Amino acid sequence: MSIFSDRLAELRKKRGLTQQQIADELNVNRVTYTNWEKGNREPSFEKLLLLAKYLETTTDDLLGRSVLSIDTVPLPITSFDFSQIENIPLEQYPNLKQAIVLEYMRHGTRSTQLLQEITKKYHLNKQQIKLLKEIIEDTKSAFVNEF
Repeated sequence: MSIFSDRLAELRKKRGLTQQQIADELNVNRVTYTNWEKGNREPSFEKLLLLAKYLETTTDDLLGRSVLSIDTVPLPITSFDFSQIENIPLEQYPNLKQAIVLEYMRHGTRSTQLLQEITKKYHLNKQQIKLLKEIIEDTKSAFVNEF
């Protein structure tokens, strides 16, 4: 089991929800959800964001991490291939969020400007833009929650 799978099961039980209820809400098969709780599989970024919203928590809480975590060396935003944003491994999600925060801090970039720059540079499609918007919003809320 991983921190993620443990937290997922803990939060579900704390809220009195069944695996089937969450699976239905996320539009996934119950077996898929069960595999997330068992640590056999991991959800996509999109499903991780939906899980956090549905369970009224943050993705950082689900992953057992902090956007300001000091146990990792921050990667520059250029380390990520946003043209494949939906395929970035889940364990890289905290690093991606740190990179977004660093980009804000280094360049004073606004979230809308950052979104436009990445969209243009990587020629993102509508689904990728939607996912990037959700990641940026999740990053902003996680950063605010740290203070």
